[in-house]
Amino acid sequence: MFIFAAASEQVADIDYEAAREVVYKMPYSEWKEKHQLPATTKQDRHLSTPLFCRKSAVI
Repeated sequence: MFIFAAASEQVADIDYEAAREVVYKMPYSEWKEKHQLPATTKQDRHLSTPLFCRKSAVI
């Protein structure tokens, strides 16, 4: 995350979660609850398939 990276370069004391809160203007968990949609059946199936079994996997 660019805010976290920039703060690290400037030796500012900010952690990853605090940087997310700056970006989302609320805790990320709250933003996720309000805005992130549940995964579709297709997405669930894709995420539960091991990477090496996926057709799109590059070996």
